[in-house]
Amino acid sequence: MGLEHRKAPQRGIRPAEIPLDELNEMFMEVLAKGIHGISFSAYLEDQHPGSIISADQIRRRMQVIAPHIGWVRSFSCTDGNELIPAIAREFGVKTLVGAWLGHDKAKNDEEIEALSPGGARRQRRYACCWQRSAAARRPHRG
Repeated sequence: MGLEHRKAPQRGIRPAEIPLDELNEMFMEVLAKGIHGISFSAYLEDQHPGSIISADQIRRRMQVIAPHIGWVRSFSCTDGNELIPAIAREFGVKTLVGAWLGHDKAKNDEEIEALSPGGARRQRRYACCWQRSAAARRPHRG
């Protein structure tokens, strides 16, 4: 019978109406086809924004998802998140890098500075070209 009977117009599926085993099967089908991209966080259960993320932690997470995706979007350029683009590249994954902005001007300045390839190199955090979010995009001078 397929899933057509459970689709809402312009809204996808209604998960509450689908048995768990069927949802799992649907998920595995999507995963097997590949996902264009996802929002990526390397935080573990006991971590939160501001926790320091190690390169090893990012690699372990990336190893799990890389076979199924084409790109990741990150949310910060500090506290270890600045390592995500280089590690993603190791796995053949493209990145869209974001900066986490809030009420702390000094922290915002640090995030914005880290978006630029020169800023990241000066801080010795990351030494290759970054793909930057559209809001921070400037012409690349490679």
